[in-house]
Amino acid sequence: MADIDKKILKKIVEHNKKIIGKYGNSESEAVNEMITLKFEGHSIWNPFLDETGRFKVDPEEKYGGKKLDIFINKFKEKNKYN
Repeated sequence: MADIDKKILKKIVEHNKKIIGKYGNSESEAVNEMITLKFEGHSIWNPFLDETGRFKVDPEEKYGGKKLDIFINKFKEKNKYN
């Protein structure tokens, strides 16, 4: 499994936090604009936390490199990030 660039993951989390702030913590509206990954039926917008959003996790261990690659590619496509 390739090492995931955690700097990019942190940029995605910051991007998502700005969107949540824009919608006044109405996550149901914000989720349409956020970059998320699906995990066991949950939309994960911060891969440094578990699916409950309460516990810190290692993103690669918890969600796997393939899901994180897709997550990062969504961000790159949306923001033309290289």
